[in-house]
This record gives sequence, structure tokens and C-alpha cells, in this order.
Amino acid sequence: MPASKTKKSVIKRKPSKAKKSIIKIKNRGSLAKFGYSDIVNKSVEARHRSLRKAIKAYGTTRVIRKLNAVAVLTKNSNRKLSGRFNADKKFVMRIARSAKK
Repeated sequence: MPASKTKKSVIKRKPSKAKKSIIKIKNRGSLAKFGYSDIVNKSVEARHRSLRKAIKAYGTTRVIRKLNAVAVLTKNSNRKLSGRFNADKKFVMRIARSAKK
């Protein structure tokens, strides 16, 4: 059987014109004022205690956004740390849901 003589076509894609969104963390260390620092070595209870204080000062939305931003930024560099930020974010969301009831 003879091989087909059709040319293989290569589909070239145009580069995306969408701008990459960059997460900027405002007021770095603002949760550290309430004791939320060195979370690798802190117990769950100690982290939750400091997050409750931060919620009283900043509100749940700001705390959730800050935890989410840090979790996303550390996702590829330190999975364990990112997981803790996500777990703490879920804790804050659970508090917010229970407060609405």
C-alpha cells in the first residue's frame, strides 16, 4: 500500500491575550498580631484561638480571603503548609456558617 501524500498540518495557537491575575497580600503579618504565626509548630487549638481573635477584629470575609491567598501562593512550594491554611480556612467558614444561624 502506498503511503498517503497528504501533508500533516500543524495547528498553531495564538498566545492568550488574557492577563494573569496576581494575588497581592495586603498588610502582611496582620494575622500574626493575633498569634497566627509559625503555624507549622502550633497546635490546631492555638491556631483556631488566634483565628477567632482575628475574626473579631477583621471579620470572617477578610480572614478567609487572606488564608485562601496564602494557601494558593504556597500550594506548589509547600503542600503541607498550604493544607494547613486550607484547613484553617474551612474552620473559619464553618464558624461563619454557624454564626448566621
